[in-house]
Amino acid sequence: MSKKLSKDYILKFYKLAYLDYLCAHTDDEQWNARERMASLERDAMTYYGFDFSDSLKEVCHVKG
Repeated sequence: MSKKLSKDYILKFYKLAYLDYLCAHTDDEQWNARERMASLERDAMTYYGFDFSDSLKEVCHVKG
């Protein structure tokens, strides 16, 4: 049985992953952070729709 992640949880961990991406020293570290961001975006789309998923990028000023 899976549990629904809260919007606050998704937003908090998306911001942390984005900061990890910005501070990454290697391409592998950047890739790992981006994978976590993509996973959280997918969860946001699944649970709350595309608008919430898109808002994650806006909050962190992510391009793309």
